[in-house]
Amino acid sequence: MKRRFSNIGIRQFAAGSMAFMLLCFSAGKAAAEIEIEVDPIAFALKGHSFHVAYAGDENRFDLGIFALELPEDSSNKYFTVFFKGYGVKWDYFGGSVEGGFIGVQASTANVEFEYDDPDDNISKQSTRRRVNNYGVRVGYRFGADGFYITPWISADKNELIGDPVVLAGEEYDLSEISLFPTVHIGYRF
Repeated sequence: MKRRFSNIGIRQFAAGSMAFMLLCFSAGKAAAEIEIEVDPIAFALKGHSFHVAYAGDENRFDLGIFALELPEDSSNKYFTVFFKGYGVKWDYFGGSVEGGFIGVQASTANVEFEYDDPDDNISKQSTRRRVNNYGVRVGYRFGADGFYITPWISADKNELIGDPVVLAGEEYDLSEISLFPTVHIGYRF
């Protein structure tokens, strides 16, 4: 699938991350509380995921960019779906950045939907929409200083902006609620 739309890029993310860190530093906090992380599952799904975060002992604020191609599912046969967007997260650790946490998140993405039924004589069709989602998340962080690994899962409400996606007479079924399990690998400075 050829990606024909643009969205927030690395330069915009870097500029936003630098502004975010400057805001944290201006609040008098130490540099030891900045984190960077990636989501290897997004890379496995033909995408990427980069995050920068400010974390104290109890709270963590995260800015990130992501892209990924959803695996085909039985309710949306012949659809290929590619997300590219950005999001924010807030997590509460309750005293230590190692261990369990709860949090909230929100993101927005440009989404390209492509329909290609190999049994049809209809050529590939595609369209784009924006999808917003927001939800709650829970997870557990292993490691507090230096490298860490954080498995987590979120339950998100999905909101398609615009008309329903209909290609070749088939409507894409966007779940109103989705579960998103993943693992982030990071480094705390």
